[in-house]
Amino acid sequence: MSAGCDVSMVAHYFGSKAELWAAVVDRIEAQVRADLAALDMLAPAAGPIERRIVAAVEAMFVHAARQPQAMRFVMRQMTDPGERLDDLVARVVEPVHAVFLPLWQEAIDAGIFRMRSALALQTFVFGAISYAVAAAPVLARMSGGEIGLARLQREFMDGLFARLARGGGDEERPGSGEETR
Repeated sequence: MSAGCDVSMVAHYFGSKAELWAAVVDRIEAQVRADLAALDMLAPAAGPIERRIVAAVEAMFVHAARQPQAMRFVMRQMTDPGERLDDLVARVVEPVHAVFLPLWQEAIDAGIFRMRSALALQTFVFGAISYAVAAAPVLARMSGGEIGLARLQREFMDGLFARLARGGGDEERPGSGEETR
C-alpha cells in the first residue's frame, strides 16, 4: 500500500510478487547493459588511465543519480542471500564488475590507488557513491540546501583524485599507514 497501489494489482499485472521482482530486475538489467555499452571512454584506447578513472567515477555518479530507485533496490537485495540475490548478481552486478574491475586493476598497477584488490576498490567506490546519492536529500535538508548531490559529487571527486590534481607522486607520506601493511 505504501507504493500507492493495491496488492491485487500486482497479481493482475505480474501474476505474483516473484514475477514483479523478476520484472524489476529485467528492467534494471536492460538499463545497466545500455549504460555499460555507452562507456567507451573507459577502454585503454580512450586515453591515459588517470582520465579514464575520473570518467568512470563520474559515470557511476551520473548513473546512480539518474536511477536512484534501481540503486536502492540493488543495495537492499544485497542483504538478502538466496536465489534472488544469485540471479541479481549474475544479471546486474557481475556485468558491472566485468567492465570496471579491469580499469581498477590497471589503476592499482599504475600506483594510482594503494590497494591490492580491484574488487574491494569497486565496492568502496560504488558504496560511497550509493550512500552519497541516497543521503543527498537528507544532507541538503541538514545543511539548509548548501550541500546537494552536485556538491557531494564534486567533493568526492576532489578528495578521491586530489593526488592526481597535484601531479601524482608515489612518495611515502609519514603516517600514511603504508608501514603497517
